[in-house]
This record gives sequence, structure tokens and C-alpha cells, in this order.
Amino acid sequence: MKKINEDIKTNTFEHIYLLFGQESYNRLSFTAKLSAAIVPETDTMNFTRFEGDKVTEGEIIDLAETLPFFAERRLILVKDTGLFKRASDRLADYVGSLPESTVLIFSEAEVDKRGRLYKAVSKAAYVCEFTEQKEDTLKIWGASILKRNGLKITADNMGYIIACTGTDMTTIASELDKIVNYALGAHPDMDVVTRSDIDAVICIKVEDRIFDMISALVRRDRKKAYALYADLLALQRQPMGAIVLISREYDRMLKILELSQQGMSEAIIADKLGLKPFIVRKTLGNARRYSIKELREHVAFAVSMDEAVKTGAMKDQTALEMMIARFSL
Repeated sequence: MKKINEDIKTNTFEHIYLLFGQESYNRLSFTAKLSAAIVPETDTMNFTRFEGDKVTEGEIIDLAETLPFFAERRLILVKDTGLFKRASDRLADYVGSLPESTVLIFSEAEVDKRGRLYKAVSKAAYVCEFTEQKEDTLKIWGASILKRNGLKITADNMGYIIACTGTDMTTIASELDKIVNYALGAHPDMDVVTRSDIDAVICIKVEDRIFDMISALVRRDRKKAYALYADLLALQRQPMGAIVLISREYDRMLKILELSQQGMSEAIIADKLGLKPFIVRKTLGNARRYSIKELREHVAFAVSMDEAVKTGAMKDQTALEMMIARFSL
């Protein structure tokens, strides 16, 4: 990212840039910033944007070979096309011979680093991967947004916002904008964002967090599951709700997998269990990561944890932590 800022500052650009990664806020921000510095979008003769999976390699190559119109450069922005996830041999063979007057910016959420196009572009381009930011970095960034609007926030309250929203920067920015508008209207004489300001604005979908946790357990991603568990505690939510939902989901996986292995179609299973077909399809995909034996053991363990909490033999927090540890093995 420093390289991009330096190129913009010096007005000296590479012929190819590849910006990629799941952290879309920074990726798209730097994509827009870089492209505007090279050729403004208003210069329709020399700026071309290709977006979506309909673009062909031939279209990009043909345009790249076209000289700029009364300008120093021609810019081609290729955004979220999926070219780096499929065979793009023609483009891979071409990028090494790009004309001096053409600049190519690839901006993609996902790339296959094993693919020929990625390997070819890596040799000829400046490559920048945008990964999920750490919480401490997000706290500083979020506080800076509020500061620009004349507001202050404690580190604890900024952490609370992140616990509520998750770490997606686009979501955080959107919620911060709402908080700014609310806080400035609710107490114009104060310059500090309070916990009540946050709670008044942010809609916390706790169930979504729990289902994200279940997805992490299915993938055996223990680190992610515990991070989501920490979020629930930060939101001051009782672990018992998560225990109930996780138990219900594993019981559902077991029933659907058993019926599927009996030869029933997804439509018949949906009708038999009173579920939507798309829920059966998604749940079956998760269930197939387990054997029937594993799912039965998990369901039995979840029931035992539920009973232990209800009888007072175990705290709900301990029970949930044990479930996460066992189910993510």
C-alpha cells in the first residue's frame, strides 16, 4: 500500500497492478485512488472498466493494444472478474508484452496463486494483497474516522463496536457513519461517543454470530470459533443461547445425513422435516464433512452439556467452551 501511495505522489506508475484479497474496503479504496491518479474516469477515451465475469481475455488484450487518444496513458481497470480463478492462458501469455502506453489494474477478491495468470502477473506487476486487519489496527482506524468528525471514543468502546459489527471494514465504516449522525444529534454539546450511542445505532444480530461459529466448527477452525465466542461475551450475551442453537444444528445435520444416506432426495427430506429446500442443501453440505458416528457423538455430547448447565453441574460458559474444543477437533 505504501508503494501505491508513493507511485501516486511521484506520478510514476507500474504497467500492471494486481490488488486482491477479501478485505474489500481497503482494496476498493486503493483501486479507486490509484485509477483516478493514472487516468480520471471522466476521460472516457482513455479509461475503460471491465467488471464482472462476462469480460473476455480478447476484449482486454485488444483494448490494451490500442494507443491512448491524445494522452500519455491508457488505463484498463479489470475488477472482480474471476479471471484469476479460471484458466486465462491467453492473458497470461500476453501480460509480459503489454505496450508502454497501457496500464492494467486488476482488482479481485480472490485469486488462485497456483494459476498461470497469477504467476505471470506476479512477475510483471506490483502485487498487493489486502488481508483482514487486526483488531488493534481497526480500533485506531475507527477512532480516526470519528476524530475527523469531531468525536472521541475510548479504546474499550471502539472494541465494543468491532465486537458488534465484526471486522469487515465496510460494515464498520457504515456503522460509524450512523454513530456520528446519531451522536452529533443526540448530544451536540458533547464530543465523546458513549456506549448508549452505540447501542442506539448498531443492530446486533447475535444469531448470525452463532451460525458463523457453527460454520467455523464445521471447518474445524478452532481459532475463528473462539474469536466469535469472545465476541458473544463482549456483547454480554449468555452462552446458553449458543449451546441451544449449536445443539439444534448438529441434531439437524444428523437427521438430514441419515435420511440422505437412506436414499431420500433433498426435496423429500425438506418435506419430511418441514424445512426449506435450500436449508436442507446447505445443512447437508456441512453434514457430509462428518460420519454418522461423529454426528451422533456430537449430538450426545451437546445434550450432556445442556443437561449439565440446566442442573447446575456446570456453568454455561464452561459448557460452551468444551463444545467448541470438542467439535473443532
